[in-house]
Amino acid sequence: MRHAALRAFPAIAVALVLGSAPPASAQARKPAGAPRPAPAPAPSGPRPLAQTLTGDAKAAYDAAKLLVGDGDFAGAAIKFRAAFDASHDPRLLWNIAACEKNQRHYARTIALLHEYLDTGGDLLGDADRREARGVLDAIESFTVHLTVTVSEPGADVFVDDERVGTSPLAGPVTVDIGQRKVTARKAGFKDATEQVALGGSAAGKVSLEMTADVHQGHLKVTTQSWAHISLDGKRVGDGSWEGAVTSGGHTLRVESAGMRPYQSEVVVADDEKRTIDVPLEKESGGGGEGSREPEASAPSFEAGVSGGPGVKMHGDQPWVTTVRADIALRAAWVMGLGLYAEYGAIDASGACGTDAHGPSPAQPLDLSVRSSFQACRWAKAGLELTLHFLPAHAFDPWIAVEPGARITFFDFAAFEPLTGRTSYASASLPALDIGGRAGLDWHPLPSFRPWALGVYGSLVYTALADENPARNAGNDGTAPPALHDGGITAVQYFSVFFGLRSSLAF
Repeated sequence: MRHAALRAFPAIAVALVLGSAPPASAQARKPAGAPRPAPAPAPSGPRPLAQTLTGDAKAAYDAAKLLVGDGDFAGAAIKFRAAFDASHDPRLLWNIAACEKNQRHYARTIALLHEYLDTGGDLLGDADRREARGVLDAIESFTVHLTVTVSEPGADVFVDDERVGTSPLAGPVTVDIGQRKVTARKAGFKDATEQVALGGSAAGKVSLEMTADVHQGHLKVTTQSWAHISLDGKRVGDGSWEGAVTSGGHTLRVESAGMRPYQSEVVVADDEKRTIDVPLEKESGGGGEGSREPEASAPSFEAGVSGGPGVKMHGDQPWVTTVRADIALRAAWVMGLGLYAEYGAIDASGACGTDAHGPSPAQPLDLSVRSSFQACRWAKAGLELTLHFLPAHAFDPWIAVEPGARITFFDFAAFEPLTGRTSYASASLPALDIGGRAGLDWHPLPSFRPWALGVYGSLVYTALADENPARNAGNDGTAPPALHDGGITAVQYFSVFFGLRSSLAF
């Protein structure tokens, strides 16, 4: 019964569309002079649509019939709706429902048929109502009752971009089976959308969580540590500042006494993270207020620790390890002059990079006294002159010159092959070094620019040293170094180092 009614639905719609009284030419002609029969009684019930519609409603109705004949059910539905809006004849709702059904819009068809039954009144007979209910029963399984819940009240709810109500909805929404797009929209909130597959059961549910639509981005400004940063006329920090700002244009100004001020319009988009680096330049010309140095150009101090491995490029070229502490007076954050102290340890598995005979024989019949080193260490102190290239930036390259005086301490054992005697000795030998160092500091915390973490590499030239402790120590380790052959033997060589450095300005 259900499927029979469904198959008959388009035919019934066409019958309603095209139905009218039989034309006069189809009636049987009577012979002339025959008695005229009594007039037929007037048909009971409402007149067909073709006879009741007039004006714009009739024109739209006739156009819809032509579109139905061409199979254009979408266009026909529009014309039938125009006829209904002009005439308010509920029988046109049946025709609109027929067009929607032929487009497989079952939820719309059900809504139209319910309106057809509710508003048809005396224009519908019992057969019309039975037919409509039969179609409703037939297509009910092609729809789902969808319950939509939205986190925010007052949001417009759409199913497949068609508005179905405002949250909270009064009840479930009847929708077609298949893949449906459910959307909630409300001013001040981001659209919440979810794709849901329906049809596995007669009911479905979807929940939409709406979030506030905040129009803002993130701005970060860096400059010299003493410079003042203003945003939209309000001072927000010195040296660096970052924070959330509303989307759109902002006026950024960076200024300091004796420096050329910087001002620019900055546009920040929604959810954009923007970084602006503003290195101020000194004002040209002399005299007057503009010739003053920046506020923070007064000297400040910087302390650092560093360390890392290296290679002593002399003798057996051993590996070395150094640790250093330094402190410097920095003028305007660009140049630093200070002192450093360094401790180093040399790999003692060979000859510690000295001129002494190593622990192993040089040849099969080597009868020379051989030295076996237990420990080789040094202590050094000196001056450092540092030049920073970008002190107000996140990454600051620098170079330094570092002359220093060093004392190396050797503990070793001397073995005499001819006598088989082993003696233990110690020696402390001086040296003069001239070092050059290059590094890159990184300021990982813009809000705390004084702290820096970086890497470095250095080349040290030893201009004067005596690197034979065996010649300069007593055999018992207690005698002071003896100067043989007229004095200290000068030794010159290079060493290469690299490592990490951490510093703090105050």
